[in-house]
Amino acid sequence: MKPYEGYLLCTDVDGTLVGGGNEISRENIQAIKRFMDGGGIFTVATGRTPMIAATIFTDFLPNAPIAAHNGASVYDLAAKEYLHTAPLGDTAEELLMYVEETFDCAGFEVYHYDDIYRRGTNDYIANYIGAERLPGAAFAEMPKPWTKAVLAQSEEDTARIAEHLAASKYAGSYNFNKSGGILLEIMSVGASKGAALLRIKEMLGAGIHTTIGMGDYENDISMLRVCDVSYAVGNATDEVKRAARHVTVRHTEHAVAKVIEGISLRGIF
Repeated sequence: MKPYEGYLLCTDVDGTLVGGGNEISRENIQAIKRFMDGGGIFTVATGRTPMIAATIFTDFLPNAPIAAHNGASVYDLAAKEYLHTAPLGDTAEELLMYVEETFDCAGFEVYHYDDIYRRGTNDYIANYIGAERLPGAAFAEMPKPWTKAVLAQSEEDTARIAEHLAASKYAGSYNFNKSGGILLEIMSVGASKGAALLRIKEMLGAGIHTTIGMGDYENDISMLRVCDVSYAVGNATDEVKRAARHVTVRHTEHAVAKVIEGISLRGIF
């Protein structure tokens, strides 16, 4: 039996696997390759589109499907194929128009698979992804289905909008999760990183005895809760640290390699 056989390791990308440079550290790459060569299954759960997620994998590919769009899709990077999607519902356009009318501070990104559209551009949208690179359109003109939507504004406004929407009539049909201080993700109520990871595990079939999750922000909590062993990186929010079973080093200290090293030394945790 190979040393990592039966382990499924799923990590968040931004702030956990990579930092601001969009590169996986040499230490993390070496550890992940060793993990996969030793029988382990490696994947990621990210808010990125599959196309943008693929840009970090210049030396290797995960050996399992990934969770993209914060769990609203499951995608096979090797085959370049969507295996599952959970798009926003029929009232999504109505919801975004309501937000626009109620909060003039909000900037919008709307995702249609790998395509991203913007509306209500503000400084936060411009700094987050570069608004000039995104086509602008009225909500009615944006192709559907929408995989997810992201609101970007100040941290104070993000918290205010999140609280308002959680108490609105839309709360039963959509998930509202912060994925950064200025970012509020809107997804269908059945879509989350946790739900996507369970789906990936089901796709892999029998043989997984331990699922390990790693994350740093609120949108990672659902994933951490469905794992047998969960880690918050040292730079994670306090809420994520409370949700995780363990806290490891900061992402800049090669946190994924550190967790894999722990498997080597201790086996199950």
